[in-house]
Amino acid sequence: MGTTSFLKIDEKRLDSSICHALNEISDTLHPNVYWVKQAYKQKQFRSLWVTSEKIYKCDTLVRFLKTADTHGLASAFFISDSLRHQIRLAKTERLSYYELAKIDIQLTFSYLNYASAIIYGIVRPEKELPNYHFITPSADSTFVARLLFHQQTNLFHFMTAMQLKDNEYSALMAERKYWLKFMNDTFPVIPYLPTKKTLRSKEISPLIPFIIERLKITGELPEDYSDTITFLDNNILAAIDKFRSKVGLKPGDDIGNYTIRNLNMSPAEWIEKVDINLERNRWVNHLNGKKKYIRVNVADMTLRAYRNDSAILDSKICVGRTPENRTPFLQSKITEIVLNPVWSVPSSIIVKEISKTVQKDTAYFKRNQIKVYHKGKEVNPLYVDWTKISKENQPFRMVQDAGEINSLGKIKFNFSNPYGVYLHDTNSKRAFLRQNRAVSHGCVRVEKPLELTFFCLPDFDPQINISQKERNIKSDKIRHAIKLPVLTSDGKEMLGKDSLNLKSNRLNLSPPILLLIDYRTCFVDKYNRVVYTQDIYNMDSLLRQTLLKKLHPITLFH
Repeated sequence: MGTTSFLKIDEKRLDSSICHALNEISDTLHPNVYWVKQAYKQKQFRSLWVTSEKIYKCDTLVRFLKTADTHGLASAFFISDSLRHQIRLAKTERLSYYELAKIDIQLTFSYLNYASAIIYGIVRPEKELPNYHFITPSADSTFVARLLFHQQTNLFHFMTAMQLKDNEYSALMAERKYWLKFMNDTFPVIPYLPTKKTLRSKEISPLIPFIIERLKITGELPEDYSDTITFLDNNILAAIDKFRSKVGLKPGDDIGNYTIRNLNMSPAEWIEKVDINLERNRWVNHLNGKKKYIRVNVADMTLRAYRNDSAILDSKICVGRTPENRTPFLQSKITEIVLNPVWSVPSSIIVKEISKTVQKDTAYFKRNQIKVYHKGKEVNPLYVDWTKISKENQPFRMVQDAGEINSLGKIKFNFSNPYGVYLHDTNSKRAFLRQNRAVSHGCVRVEKPLELTFFCLPDFDPQINISQKERNIKSDKIRHAIKLPVLTSDGKEMLGKDSLNLKSNRLNLSPPILLLIDYRTCFVDKYNRVVYTQDIYNMDSLLRQTLLKKLHPITLFH
């Protein structure tokens, strides 16, 4: 095949070598191999990296590939020591056209892998993880064309621009960088307390200096705070509560082993948590710039509503309890709001819960205002043999009347999904006082349903003829329907003319509101702090294992 120096290349011979070398690569080696081949076909198998006038592009690419670790992605996955050695040889030695072709193809593969990973993520959750039901974007012909265009025009600016993420992503990268400073340090492990023992306020303990040192590192105590204190003073306890707030633990007036276990996390464990959530952030990068949307974080059991990427509403939520009733992670659009909804009881709840409860509590149906139907006709539940109900034998339909006692509360948010879940109000507000609010059958209970309803209404926009008066009347219709006082002068005027004008049971949303039900165990809270929450569905380890399986160097040629 002949040899050449990097500066004296017969490009036709190199192009021919690239064409032959591509045929040696199996498409099954990696999903992006197909797109590498498509890229070269679009360019008539021309070299992209290893000609003299393109040497700077090669160096630019390598420089960015080496920074993949800052995103929580192993740089060796994108640029191996072997490839870097081959690039150096190509600049200084005479190599065969076949060797140059392999370098060129491997660099294109690295370019596509890196861009795809940074923009879309490494893992396809809907295919590789349980409970994920939203489709994440991945490389396609448009994406490849975009990469080729920027590779030939201004690669440096393109590679720089793809690093720019939202505030949360940038904050997580900064958090990773902070913990990286301590990776080579050794921290004494805080000893655990005897079973059921806790440290109380003012209590003297040899553990206190260890706790103080760890709180300095996690940032809840200043670096000059005395480490000779041996009793649990108010400053330390306040710092502990700040730490607990940051990691999703309940505040208290003592310190137990669960708090100590979180304090004992190593820098590597903190970084791993950040890396996992950087990957989750990349899956939904397409939300950036959306005008209006709602994000549910199942792990943190909170909801946030965004307008122009600014959070304008935060609400506690209740989510599905584990393991049998997990809330599915999905993306949809809220198209309708139902006021004073009835509740059609899911068959699974009838089988697993109600059929067993009513065997001991015959007043259950009357007390909860639930009607029972069989083949479309209402039946007396007292005449049903509930001991014979099973998954295979459940012929009844149950409907709970609208009203104060209804399990859905006064407001339900409908969105298309095949799992029969929705966002809704609740008649039991006490659950929002709990730290662990994984208590539902899969639906999302919202602490602030009225505020969320108002958020979903079309915003005042004279360009599309949505007036402030129209919005005021819609708001008061909602309030009037759920027996709250009318507030605006427009609503009061309409109510004074005819109360029927304010009657409303359903609101169709135009435009619909984008909804993402997601799972984050490290994120930025409403105070712009990077915080962590407990992994209630044990999803972190699954994602970590999947990432480790995929983040290994892939050599196209042997």
